[in-house]
Amino acid sequence: ENPPPVPEEKPDDRIFPESPAEPVKPESLPKPPEEQPENPPPVPEEKPDDRIFPEPSAAEPQPNGTGPSAAGNPPDGAKRPDRRDTQEIPKGDAPAQPNGNPYQQQYYGWQNGPYGPYPGYHPNQNYAPYGQIPQPYGQPPEKPKKNRGARAFLWLLAILGAIFVVGFCSYGVYAALSQKGTPGLPGGPGSAQSGAPESGSGEKPEESGAVSQPDGNAKKAPGGSALDPNYAGLAIEKRPSGTELNASQVYQKVSPSIVGVVSVNSQGQSSGSGIICRADGYIITNSHVVNDSKTNRQLQVILHDGSKYNGTVVGFDKTTDLAVLKIDAKGLPVAVFGDSGQLLVGDWVVAIGNPGGMTYASSLTRGVISGLDRTVGYSNAGNMTYIQTDTAISPGASGGALVNMYGQVVGVNSSKLVATGFEGMGFSVPISKAKTVINDLIRKGYVSGRARLGIAANEVTDLQAQMYGMPRGVVISVIDSDSSFRGTGVQVNDIITKADGQEISTLAELYQILGLHKPGETLKMTIYRPGVQGRSFDVSVKLLEDTGETQKTVELPSGSD
Repeated sequence: ENPPPVPEEKPDDRIFPESPAEPVKPESLPKPPEEQPENPPPVPEEKPDDRIFPEPSAAEPQPNGTGPSAAGNPPDGAKRPDRRDTQEIPKGDAPAQPNGNPYQQQYYGWQNGPYGPYPGYHPNQNYAPYGQIPQPYGQPPEKPKKNRGARAFLWLLAILGAIFVVGFCSYGVYAALSQKGTPGLPGGPGSAQSGAPESGSGEKPEESGAVSQPDGNAKKAPGGSALDPNYAGLAIEKRPSGTELNASQVYQKVSPSIVGVVSVNSQGQSSGSGIICRADGYIITNSHVVNDSKTNRQLQVILHDGSKYNGTVVGFDKTTDLAVLKIDAKGLPVAVFGDSGQLLVGDWVVAIGNPGGMTYASSLTRGVISGLDRTVGYSNAGNMTYIQTDTAISPGASGGALVNMYGQVVGVNSSKLVATGFEGMGFSVPISKAKTVINDLIRKGYVSGRARLGIAANEVTDLQAQMYGMPRGVVISVIDSDSSFRGTGVQVNDIITKADGQEISTLAELYQILGLHKPGETLKMTIYRPGVQGRSFDVSVKLLEDTGETQKTVELPSGSD
């Protein structure tokens, strides 16, 4: 009936720990704000806030508090001057709290009002609303699914574009084939007519960074024609049976007969070497050294002793890469020529020339005979074969001498005849085979006994043959007025597929067949005419004599470019 007394509840001291009661000191109670007079005193001159920039005071604070305080507070009984940025807190606002800040109701210019230091600041404004689930960390947003139809459409456009490009290129090839042949091939501008190849076609003149500039004080070139129809021919001696000379002795014997050649034409400047073959100024060199042309703007010959002469081109032959020059001089040291047919593989030889131009004039290199009767590309037209040697033959040494160890010139070096991608393979024109060419150039200015067709042509490539369903062969791009093809029904753009019963696919093969025949002979040709329904037919043509026509450049009819 009488329940036990309920124990008095006390706040949980784990949450609200009790603190021992401390007596309240009067000094800690907040002071009521002082009433401001109705007419405030005039505002003194404004000085920097001593709360932020306190003024240093030399006087020490007094114990009774009458002096200036260390904190910068006014002495007891003094009123703080009113500040314009001080706001008055009305009476009756928040009551003073025990243990509170006695100065919390009074501010001295640092309110977050409209001109506060952080206007418009809202804490937590960048946080997501409460309850919103954030994106999982590290998980990228889900990519939208691609439209497979659009992807297939893009693939279709790419395929159609590729087909268009291939078709456009094919049309260009067809137009080139049907109009004037492929540029850069012998049927194009600047190419040789059929009957003799261009051994240096499409290549730049032999240039050197050390080429000497032609001297305006050089002696004049010979006037009139430099041909000598009564020339007895190049003298060739048999190999001696005595003891061989050493390299130094060979050099002393032959080097005075080696000259430098500098030529200038519209293509630029080139340099090379030459061999004196006659005391009255005839010099053997390479055709590409004189830019395969008789119309050089300036041609200069520098002798071993440094004498300089202006020269002229007597004749050149691109087929064998040989040429003959003439200077107006007498009593020149003539080289001794030896029978190249007596050479054996393994024989020691030296090369003398001007590699790199006249800076390295009369240089000597040494090697052995590596091979004989070598064919190089289609430069073997007319049954011409070459000497292979490992003797260094550098640009600038072209036209120089290949000499046996008896001091006899057995070959005319040519850096133009090279085996690309192989080291230690140089070639030289055998002097015994070059003799006929040299004699004809001095007597006539061209090589006699060669046949020609009287056309200009270029090759059908494998790509053209596959794309247009035509056979490989040689496309006719120009027919000369004196050609035997005229009157046979053969037209420009017809393709020669057979010559003398043998299938041909390149100009080299056609040149090889022509080299086996003489002018005046009749040759059977098989012709293919392209078209919707291509057809083949045979014609017989009479070979013409090549009197230098194949050495000239061919200009295509007007309207061609």
